Amino acid sequence: MMTQNPYAQPGGPGTGDFGISSEPPRTSVLAIFALVLSFICCIPVLPLVGVALGIVATLLITGSGGKVAGRGLAIGAIIVGLAVTGLQLALVFGAASGWNMIRSYGDVVTYIDAGDYDATRDRFDQRVRPLVTDELLTEFSADLRAGAGAYVGSPESILDAFSAYASIGQDQAQMMNTVSAAHGQEMPAIPLPLEFDSGVVLVTPVFDPNTQGGGQSSILNLGYTLQGETSVTWLLEPQAALDAMNASGSAPAAVPPAGEIATDEGAAPEAGGGETPNGEPEGAADEDSGEPAGEDG
Repeated sequence: MMTQNPYAQPGGPGTGDFGISSEPPRTSVLAIFALVLSFICCIPVLPLVGVALGIVATLLITGSGGKVAGRGLAIGAIIVGLAVTGLQLALVFGAASGWNMIRSYGDVVTYIDAGDYDATRDRFDQRVRPLVTDELLTEFSADLRAGAGAYVGSPESILDAFSAYASIGQDQAQMMNTVSAAHGQEMPAIPLPLEFDSGVVLVTPVFDPNTQGGGQSSILNLGYTLQGETSVTWLLEPQAALDAMNASGSAPAAVPPAGEIATDEGAAPEAGGGETPNGEPEGAADEDSGEPAGEDG
């Protein structure tokens, strides 16, 4: 009969004193997978999935009694996933806000289609407003409706805008080249893919390059290109718009508020309120000499 070896380690092979395992802990595969997902920033949901898996991996590692390692990887997955998700949200909200501002320029087409010509003129630079007559807007609206049908609206979201831009292909680049060629110089312009009965029409407001700021800019000219065409129909003749823009410089002069009158340096002072060359009020020297002001001695 065999007897048990008195020198054998308790707990079987791979264990130390008191049955504690002496084998090195294995790294959590779930923690590694969570960290990889957290770094994928091109797909919106995956970093958030990495955060969730990182939390699960942290709980499993904690409850393994030291048999599973990778706690640092799991915590890193949570931190990176939250940071990437925050960046994605910021980009999405920024893009949506930017598109809403760009989309607002399509309101001018809404005003033209509705016959609200006063609201239409308000969107134009005040230097070209005298050129934007009711007759010209009526003709422009009739030509646009004849070629594209009734106006439907502009893309609601940034995703709809991407889809609309994709449907027009090379028309956007062609429009930008035509804007510069027609106006004889590089002009800021925003091609808008607006929906009509016949499909997407590229409507492009043009702006003065010297008055571009952070807010909404006034329109200098407006043109459109129908699908499948390369020509642009302009509301104003490009040269006429340029002449109006250059007639008073890059921006109109500010008008002083009512009640404020700018006085040129060296202008004559008002009667009774001036001073003599030595800084004394008028008539002060005559009063000191005892002689009436304005009489010779």
